[in-house]
Amino acid sequence: MVVRIKMVTAKGTLEKSCQVPRISAGPDVHEFILGSEGTLGVITEVTMKIKPLPECTKYGSFIFPDFEKGIKFMQEVSRRKVNPASIRLMDNGQLRFGLALKPEKGLIERFTDHIKQMYITRLRGFNPAKIALCTAVLRGN
Repeated sequence: MVVRIKMVTAKGTLEKSCQVPRISAGPDVHEFILGSEGTLGVITEVTMKIKPLPECTKYGSFIFPDFEKGIKFMQEVSRRKVNPASIRLMDNGQLRFGLALKPEKGLIERFTDHIKQMYITRLRGFNPAKIALCTAVLRGN
């Protein structure tokens, strides 16, 4: 992760420090600078934060009957100070859009998806028009 960057431009020197911990809101100046491929200036200094690779990486997803329950889950994750490498809550519109983009599946995969859908909607009683989904990545030793 880039923590600090220094770049020389036609108008002078630009130094920019990153927000740590990182946030995912709005444009990132570092991305503009690194993605400009030298058209905005020449990068002369970069400070990076590096970590050793974790011994274990786990991927998971959690389904909620509605977005509000997903928000409560995210608040609980924050309250308990659980620090996943990545966590994202998708509302029903985002979930449906993502499912629409998935490639066509084979017969067995479609059958297992149907069983999962029956479990979620019939046995658990979730309304398909309200379901929300959270994906998470946990890393550690």
